[in-house]
Amino acid sequence: MVIENNMDQPFITFGIPTYNRPDRLLHLLVTIYGQENVTNSDFEVIISDNSTNNLTEELVAEKFASKTNLKYKRNLENIGSERNIRQVFDLGSGKFTWLMPDDDFLTSPSSLRTVIDNISKYDEGDLSFIITDLRSKHIDLDIVYSEKLTGINKEVYFKDGKDILNMLTDADLLGAQRLIVKKGILNHPFEQRHTKTGFVGCMSIALVAASKGAALFISTPVVTFCIGDDSSWRNKVPKIYYFDMSYLLLEAASELGYNKTRVKQIIEQKKVGLKAMFNPLYFLFQLHDFKWRKFIELYGFVFFLRNIMLSPINIFFNTKFAKQIFRKKIIL
Repeated sequence: MVIENNMDQPFITFGIPTYNRPDRLLHLLVTIYGQENVTNSDFEVIISDNSTNNLTEELVAEKFASKTNLKYKRNLENIGSERNIRQVFDLGSGKFTWLMPDDDFLTSPSSLRTVIDNISKYDEGDLSFIITDLRSKHIDLDIVYSEKLTGINKEVYFKDGKDILNMLTDADLLGAQRLIVKKGILNHPFEQRHTKTGFVGCMSIALVAASKGAALFISTPVVTFCIGDDSSWRNKVPKIYYFDMSYLLLEAASELGYNKTRVKQIIEQKKVGLKAMFNPLYFLFQLHDFKWRKFIELYGFVFFLRNIMLSPINIFFNTKFAKQIFRKKIIL
């Protein structure tokens, strides 16, 4: 099913990939359509639905079909979380696409106005990537973990978007809730390759977008990031994610021109080599198709291999071997 409403090019596209969470999606949509000091021509909403039931489709048809700035697409099959995320960038027509997970929501009625005003202020025609600060809370309980994720209290503009990595203390800050990308700058082989393998798709999109022009950090926590949803695939991702993240950053240094020293610092902050995982086979899994890695993880073989290789004798060998794999794949 496709619900599509025609309109002139909006300023912002809210790109919402969703999967079997109509109640969370409803909350998000209520906060979007409750934004103040904006009109329908300022934004559009794109929903790409991976659901295995009709509840999300029914929700959209019942409550939002009359919205002239909403487009809904129900995928014929579950195309996976990363491809569903990537698809919203292709479906949107806005000047910028704001990636919005279905279980998060806009922090205040002025969130969208804040983003539009800051982009308009700093964009000289070359702004390709924007990230925002975040607020975090428990998804069900009235518990706020942080009113502001970073300690940065002013907007920061980077003429060379790649320099935004120098500001971040953790590459996870390139996560889905805060990515805003200029229309038409993706479809790079680097990003296409990694959004097909999973785990780090959002980061690959961010790294490509920031490499294409200027970048902007918006210090206002315009999005509330919800934590504790057991249905979210990210809460079930094993520590291979941190290997994927490091592998991705190393490739970004080689292929996209990111600062190699800064990349190494971020990897060290994650303690990827010795603390996160000792099994070098994790690095090898990156070289295989995602379905193969998914099979391995599904049956727990990865954790079995990890446990049998944790002896002190193997720690040195595995760490050394992992570094060799890095060097063969990427020359730093």
